[in-house]
Amino acid sequence: MQNSYKTSEAARDNHISISSQVVEVKPSELVARYGDKNRFLQTFHINNQITYTNDEQRCHFGTAPTLVQVSKAYGSQTTEEWLIYQIVDLSEFCKLKSKLTSTQVKQTAQLIMNAYGYLKVTEIMLYFRRFKFGQYGRFYGSVDAMIILDCIKKFCNERSEAIHRQRKVEEEQAREQQMRGCISWEEYQRKEKEREDATEKDSQ
Repeated sequence: MQNSYKTSEAARDNHISISSQVVEVKPSELVARYGDKNRFLQTFHINNQITYTNDEQRCHFGTAPTLVQVSKAYGSQTTEEWLIYQIVDLSEFCKLKSKLTSTQVKQTAQLIMNAYGYLKVTEIMLYFRRFKFGQYGRFYGSVDAMIILDCIKKFCNERSEAIHRQRKVEEEQAREQQMRGCISWEEYQRKEKEREDATEKDSQ
C-alpha cells in the first residue's frame, strides 16, 4: 500500500463546504474507505505528518475523519493508540530531559479524545506539526502533558479563526453567484469595476 497522501485512494482530495464541515459518516463507510484498523493506522502514520499537513485548508476542510468517527468505526482503543503514537513522536522530537511516562501519555491521549473528539485526525497532525515548529513557544526539553493540553486550546482558537475566514469566503462566493443569477454578466462586471474603483479611491 502506498503511503503518499496524494496517491492514497483512502485520502483523496474531496473538499467539503464549511456548512457541512463535520459530516456524519457511517462506521462501515469509513472502513470501506480506509480498510481495517492496521490500514487506517498506516494511512495516517506519523511518517506522513509533514506531507498531510502541508495544505492547512485541507486539514480543516477535507474529508479525514474526526476522532469520534474513528472510535465508532474502529473502537476507542484504536483512536487512543493513534494518539499515543503522535504524543510519543512529539516527545522524541523535543528530546525531553524527562520522558513522559506511559501513564502520562495514555491519559493525555484519553483527555484529548474526550475533550476534542470533534477534531479531524489531520487537524491533530497539524497541531503537533505546529507544536514542533515552536508556534506555541519553546519549552527547552520540559514539555509535559499539561503543556500539550494547554497548547491544543490555542490550536482550537486558530481553527475557529480559519473556519470564520472560510465562512466569509463562501458567503462572498454565494453572494456573487446570486448576483450573477439576477443580473446580466455585463452588469455584474460593471458593478465589480465600480466597487474596485471605489476601493482603490478609498485607499489613496
